[in-house]
Amino acid sequence: MKLLETGERPSLICCDLMMPVMSGWELVETLKRSDAYGKIPVITWSGDDFSEDAVGDGFLRKPVSPQKLLRVVRNRLSAEEREPLSPPAAG
Repeated sequence: MKLLETGERPSLICCDLMMPVMSGWELVETLKRSDAYGKIPVITWSGDDFSEDAVGDGFLRKPVSPQKLLRVVRNRLSAEEREPLSPPAAG
């Protein structure tokens, strides 16, 4: 979240569901409530099978091959190009 507060606006966020400071579930929930970041697609992954509880715009089970990760990211980004995100809210 600190990186996002610098003003950078990523096209896509990838994160593990199990993180030390903030879980992936908490991160996605926080992002989706945000006017500035709520439309950014989020791909989550985990070594545990959380597919039923997965949040975000895609879930990958680890281990994930680099090829599969790139394919999922490219597919998600091309979907966003077809349906552009709205610009972040001013302020």
